[in-house]
Formats: sequence, structure tokens, C-alpha cells
Amino acid sequence: MIVYNVGETTNPAKRHSDRSRINLSKLEERFMDMSTTSLSMEQQFKLQVLREEVKRLSQDQAQEYLLEVMRQNMVKENLLKYWMKNM
Repeated sequence: MIVYNVGETTNPAKRHSDRSRINLSKLEERFMDMSTTSLSMEQQFKLQVLREEVKRLSQDQAQEYLLEVMRQNMVKENLLKYWMKNM
């Protein structure tokens, strides 16, 4: 859970910003309450198939694959941050 310190302020824009942070914290708590870290059966199956495919890769191919997956994960993270910021 992420906790934000929200102090009193007379600036209305700042108060709105503080409320947004509180709402974001509640949203994060909801995501953590849901079983977001567990995989569905379909995801587990896909992971097992991928595990078998990766075994057949050379070390160079595996390294390239890992770097591409990490790049795509970073793009996904940036999109989520942008979406949350502009929500």
C-alpha cells in the first residue's frame, strides 16, 4: 500500500491534487486486494508453453528475447503511468 501525506493547504488547486492522490492510493489498495499477482489457468498454460519454447533458444536468442520483453514491459509501464496521470 502506498501512503501519501496530505497536509492542509489554502490553495484550491493543491487541495484537488491532494484528493487525487488519496483516490489513487485507494485505487492501488483495491488492486492489491484483488489477486493480481496470481495467474489464471490460461496464463499458467501460456507460461508453460513459453517455458518449453525458451528451452530451445540459443543463449544469444534468449538474451535478445529477454531484452525485447523488458523493452515492451517498459513501454507498457509508461502507458499505464500516462493513463493514470491523465485519468
